[in-house]
Amino acid sequence: MSIFEDGDIQAERIFCEQWTRSEYELKEEHLNDDYLREALDIRNEDFDDFMRITSPEQAVNKLSELVRMSLWSDSEWIPHDDNLRNQFEKYEFHYEIHELCSDGSLL
Repeated sequence: MSIFEDGDIQAERIFCEQWTRSEYELKEEHLNDDYLREALDIRNEDFDDFMRITSPEQAVNKLSELVRMSLWSDSEWIPHDDNLRNQFEKYEFHYEIHELCSDGSLL
């Protein structure tokens, strides 16, 4: 997850197991937990639990809960649903989900 402001990356977090980080040499380039907590408007206790998550799917589910908005939605719905459109005015989400094959390569 990367958080941008005015086109510049402000904070970044990768949700995966340690073996995945090691295998693919993944690391966040812009660690700024305070900015991430403030941008997402998450309480300290909830944020700490969120940051311990290692599953991308669980991270999306927890973030959905914390920002009180489903992130599992079809972008086609947004223009036709006033509530979704109003919620997405505050947050603009772009995400990629990468799945691994049994041999460890990306799908």
